[in-house]
Amino acid sequence: MGYDNALNKGWEELSSRASAPVKAVFLGQEYFLDPSSRECVSSSGGREKPYLSILLLHYAAAALKGIPRLEGKWISFRELPAGEFYYPAFRKRALEPLLAKYGKDPREAVAGLCRRLSGIAGELAEGDACVVIEVFPGVPVKIVFWLADAEFPAEVTMLFDNTAGSIFCTEDIAVLGGALAANLAASV
Repeated sequence: MGYDNALNKGWEELSSRASAPVKAVFLGQEYFLDPSSRECVSSSGGREKPYLSILLLHYAAAALKGIPRLEGKWISFRELPAGEFYYPAFRKRALEPLLAKYGKDPREAVAGLCRRLSGIAGELAEGDACVVIEVFPGVPVKIVFWLADAEFPAEVTMLFDNTAGSIFCTEDIAVLGGALAANLAASV
C-alpha cells in the first residue's frame, strides 16, 4: 500500500509519453513496462517488486524525454538535493551491505563484479578498489572501497554522475543505491 501512490504517478507519467510497451534495462536485465495493463515484467517473466517498478517507470519516462549526456563529474549522495537528510537511510540501505560483504577484501570482489556486470575497474587513485557499474543505460554508479588500516575502519562510498539528479529524485537514488547493493551483496 505504501507504494501505490508512487506507482500510480509513475504509470500516469509513462502513459502520457507512451501507449505501447516500453523496454528498460536495469543491471543488464531487460524489463517491459506496459502502460495499458500497468504491468512491469522482467524478460525472464517475473513481475517486479514495487520499488524496482517505480525506478523502472521513472527511468523509462526520463528516457523517453532524453537521458542527459554524462558530465563526468562525480558527486556523493550527500551532494544531491536533501541528500544530507536521506543519508542515514542511504548508508544503511546501500553502503553497509557492501561493507559487510566486501569490506575485508574489496579488490577481489571488484574483479568479480566487473566480470559479472560488465563493470569497469576504476582508477586506484580513488580508494583501494573501485568499480563503475552502469545501473541503467546512461546512469553509472562508481563504488569506491577503502581497506581498514591502523587508524580507520573499512569504508565504501557510491558516487553518481552529476546528471543522475535530473533523471531521478534523491529518494529514487537512495532506492537505486539500495537495489544495487542488494544485487551486489547477493553475488560474487
